[in-house]
Amino acid sequence: MKQICSFSLNQLENHVERDTALIEAARGGNCDVVELLLKKGADPNTIGDTALIVAAEEGDYDVVELLLNNGADKKAANFFGKTALVAAVREGHEKVVQLLCDEADPDITTHNNELYEAAARGDSTVVQSALSQGANVNYQNPEESGATSLHVAAKKGYHDVVKILVSAGADVNLIDADEVTALIDSAREGHYGIVQLLLEKRARPNTIGDTALIAAAEEGHYDIVQLLLNNGADRSTANYDGDTALIESAREGHYEIVQLLLSNGADRNASNFSGETAVVAAATEGHNNIVQLLSEEVDPIPVSN
Repeated sequence: MKQICSFSLNQLENHVERDTALIEAARGGNCDVVELLLKKGADPNTIGDTALIVAAEEGDYDVVELLLNNGADKKAANFFGKTALVAAVREGHEKVVQLLCDEADPDITTHNNELYEAAARGDSTVVQSALSQGANVNYQNPEESGATSLHVAAKKGYHDVVKILVSAGADVNLIDADEVTALIDSAREGHYGIVQLLLEKRARPNTIGDTALIAAAEEGHYDIVQLLLNNGADRSTANYDGDTALIESAREGHYEIVQLLLSNGADRNASNFSGETAVVAAATEGHNNIVQLLSEEVDPIPVSN
């Protein structure tokens, strides 16, 4: 903060420095500096982590309120799909969550809730009605860890609702407080058609933490694993436990998926943070056929498009 406060006015003429300083001031909870930088023309809606996202993550009500009153976009997401609301929900900052959920028009709040509830039960008629009345297609329900209507429809396999939502501009890469995307939800539940649709709408298969590939491999959805590989899913990505798709599928006994991943170059020697490799995971669970498979030498075959 001292470094930010010591910036000369000449330094603040550079818009990049202003924007960076605004984010750091918001992170540090310094309302006076935030206000100064906004007056000097700092952009509250930069690409990536915005000042609002970092302030919400810190739980600083006053800074969040100041930013909102100065044009900060509460719907903006960073590169990983995280919004200010998700940041606040994840950290348990209830007052900030409420502030971010407040709408100038109470009818919009009603329509947002209608949209989410209709998506959750697969009611495409009410979904369309709520959208036509102004519901925010990317509304993140604070009572559901910041999940959107797209999250819940994708998870439950409501293909028609998913089509309506993406056609209405739903952000396919938004994450909830658990860092889960709609693609991960649908891949885990085995909804091939929805996974395919989301990929066509540029859903990112490679995310931080759990990925759609890891989820599908763990649950044994062979066709979805193949689809994801064909669409650029990284076979080597590990989740927060260090488990890769190969380790998860070996642990769960999904022989054909293990075979598919190996044939596409998955590293059989990769280990998680407990030091467990795929062969150890398979052996622990008694999957002898997979232990044998992992002990063989297999030449990788490139993924076909």
